[in-house]
Amino acid sequence: MAATVKLIDWWYDFEAIVYVCNDKNQFKYYEDIAEGQQVLMDNANTTIVIGKGNVEVRFTSGKKLLLTNVLHVPDIRKNLVSASMFSKKGLKTVIEAHKLIDIF
Repeated sequence: MAATVKLIDWWYDFEAIVYVCNDKNQFKYYEDIAEGQQVLMDNANTTIVIGKGNVEVRFTSGKKLLLTNVLHVPDIRKNLVSASMFSKKGLKTVIEAHKLIDIF
């Protein structure tokens, strides 16, 4: 499906517990989700999830990371990368000026 996307297209969110993407074209692997699944947003609103899959992101260092189980939510304004999911996977992050620069 899609080519690798730049991490700058994503918002590094310290409160998110899942990865969320608004653009189906960014998924390398994709499957539709049965009607009825929703995600609760930070503003206490819910929005519909229509699919899930894998998205590969590229860091400014050139490193690539495959995000799995990314939820496809067309109504979200910004794609979200979950800081807590990175931590659970044992990934260390480099943040400068409130932007995620690199992982290791």
